[in-house]
Amino acid sequence: MPKFETVRGMKDYIDSEARKIRYIETIFRNLVEKYGYSEIISPVLEDFKLFALKGGEELRETMYVFKDKAGREVALRPEFTPSVARAYVESLQSMPKPVRVYYFGTVYRYDEPQYGRYREFRQAGVELIGDNSILSDIEIIDLLYNFYDKINISQNINMKLNNIAIFRRLMSYYGLEDNIQEHLLHLIDKGKKDEAIDLLTHYIKEGDNTINLINNLLNIKGIDSNELRDVIEGLRRDFREFKIIEEDVKYLQRIADLLSALNFNFKIDLGFVRGLAYYTGIIFEVTHPSVTFSIAGGGRYDKLIEAYANAIESLVMILAEN
Repeated sequence: MPKFETVRGMKDYIDSEARKIRYIETIFRNLVEKYGYSEIISPVLEDFKLFALKGGEELRETMYVFKDKAGREVALRPEFTPSVARAYVESLQSMPKPVRVYYFGTVYRYDEPQYGRYREFRQAGVELIGDNSILSDIEIIDLLYNFYDKINISQNINMKLNNIAIFRRLMSYYGLEDNIQEHLLHLIDKGKKDEAIDLLTHYIKEGDNTINLINNLLNIKGIDSNELRDVIEGLRRDFREFKIIEEDVKYLQRIADLLSALNFNFKIDLGFVRGLAYYTGIIFEVTHPSVTFSIAGGGRYDKLIEAYANAIESLVMILAEN
């Protein structure tokens, strides 16, 4: 008799573990529907190019990709956001804005399995499409904190916050194409700051103080909204190039002030980026002391849907459950 086991990186959830998943799903579903979000159930299998277009280097390298019997290159979804963008273009563009949708389901990434991380795992998330106001940024983070409050861990989580538009603005100012920007952000995300700086020197002329400005930004972390004010004053004083990104940093200051007024626990990390290539504005990531990896993340992606159809402002919040 052949002996069958779960495929490496996969896991059965039985009895109490299954109940925990259903409990989390119920709490999440009840909360987001009170915020006005409607459920979307998208296919597990999509066109590979849907994810490859704006997924970023790491995501492309870890996808389950194969050809179906008709020879089409398809992929198991590694995340939900591109599927939501596709569904918006196909079916939701005529709906009143903003469009609010949520999802809960399995995603697949061919990573090296380790404690708490599998190749099949569950994601819950929301997407807010068609609202570029500061209130939409706050709504997403407020919803996230409310969820953690519902499951009694809001006092133990740590959130880091940044505005990735700061780096994108600087790179665009010097004419860096999107694929170069993506690679640089990937290097920073993986902690390869020196390699990123070295690459930047090929695009920014010698003697330009922008490299020093970027170096400074990458090393500013763990500060609160009041400390950010001091940082802004220092950067304005020390770098004339700061004027390129001043409005983006001030927007981060406004977000931080509002979150502080709501008594949310977070720190600003100006060297923090997220690996997915579609983020364009405020980004955040949440960790918990019981695990070594992030338990949630998200941000603004104003150009992702434009890559498939028309430009529209969008935000995402994703919970990864292992």
